[in-house]
Amino acid sequence: MQKGTGDTVPFSNFFCMKIRKIITGILCFIFMFCSVAFSGCTQYKDTLVVIDYDTGKEYLAIDLNGETEFCVDFIHSVNKSNVKEMYRIEDDEIVCHTLVYSAFGAGMPDVIEPPLSLSYDGEGNMIVSGYDIRFNNSDPLTIAVSIPYDHTITVGDKTYSLGEIAGHGTTVTVSVIR
Repeated sequence: MQKGTGDTVPFSNFFCMKIRKIITGILCFIFMFCSVAFSGCTQYKDTLVVIDYDTGKEYLAIDLNGETEFCVDFIHSVNKSNVKEMYRIEDDEIVCHTLVYSAFGAGMPDVIEPPLSLSYDGEGNMIVSGYDIRFNNSDPLTIAVSIPYDHTITVGDKTYSLGEIAGHGTTVTVSVIR
């Protein structure tokens, strides 16, 4: 090998370049292995996402931690009674299955026909079950956050105020990311 001609690389430089390539390859392999191995460490990956309807701004991402149900609570704007909508997550869809309310009035169900059924809880609230209203990412659950009152989302034992998070009078969408 000739020194200084620019045509050849001294043996020590050649050896160092090979070692660097081997070490880089090993490090890449370790990184890829760890990425694959640890990507499965999070047992629950589902996330409930609340996004501004008009701007697309993400207000809230709720890790479902294995929960498959959540509810939306609010005061009905016309009859001023408490309403609770119960949802479950099935695959990539949010499914409204039950409605709980405390007073009849405009906007509330007044005729219950199959497959819906009516029952009462210990506090006298009406429970209408049997709904199968489905929402997905292309047709998400849409909530107009009340101005005088609030809408809340409860997942497990945590409750989130949409009025505080997104602002009263805003419209948000709720979807699930799996």
